[in-house]
Amino acid sequence: MSRVYDALQQCLPDQVSPDLGQEGRSAALFPEQFADSVWDPNAAPTVQPNVSRQDRLPALFETHSFASEQFRLLATRLQQLQKSRTLKSVLLTSSAENEGKSLSILNLAVSLAQGGQQKVLLVDADLRKPGLSVTIKVDGRPGLRDWYRTNCSIADIICRVSSLNVWALPAGQAAVDSLELLNSPRVPDLLAALNAVFDWVLIDSPPLLPLADAEIISRTCDGTILVVRRDKSPKSALKQALERVAPSKMVGFLLNDFPTVGGYRYAKYAGEPSDLSGR
Repeated sequence: MSRVYDALQQCLPDQVSPDLGQEGRSAALFPEQFADSVWDPNAAPTVQPNVSRQDRLPALFETHSFASEQFRLLATRLQQLQKSRTLKSVLLTSSAENEGKSLSILNLAVSLAQGGQQKVLLVDADLRKPGLSVTIKVDGRPGLRDWYRTNCSIADIICRVSSLNVWALPAGQAAVDSLELLNSPRVPDLLAALNAVFDWVLIDSPPLLPLADAEIISRTCDGTILVVRRDKSPKSALKQALERVAPSKMVGFLLNDFPTVGGYRYAKYAGEPSDLSGR
């Protein structure tokens, strides 16, 4: 994961121009997105996700493990970067399936929320195969698709993950064409409103290849992190995936299942690659 950190450090403040009108724009959106202009996230219904140590969540269950420390370090670097540029909504995607996006985004959310100082919202924008909703056991609840189809208040479908400073916006149940939803002009407005309420909005999506979903989301959010799993990401696919993300939106890589150097021989979620370079 040290390459991710290098990429974070190299991401200069002038790479993304802040939206100077975002605060006023978000405030104006509250009556539409939230029933109450002073909506309190703590009033959201609480869910009890049925997760365990077997679900590979070191940030939650193994707080002193090497993998947990790496997620905390990544969270710290992101918090530092947030001070120098507009960075609230972050997409975690990959070049292909089964690279560990959903588990990585959940571990990162837990790490960012530790200490209770920051509120983190998880958005399952994988409308084709909602892995994050399944992981935290909210796949049976209304969510993003229902918000789009019924035009309901987003506050009615956000739920809080019990005992954590983490909230979730599930993918939802309604039948919706994913590209129609993601290309809707309502989505940037929704994201602006969510950014005004939460300190972090972490977005899970389908892989960049061969679908267009993640590329569309990447254009709207503040930054993109690409999850790369050992033996799952061919160089050719990774190169094509990177071409779909604007350089100004690319925050870095999260290296999954790579062997490490030093005193630790192996880690599930972080490591030092031998043939990939940061960007």
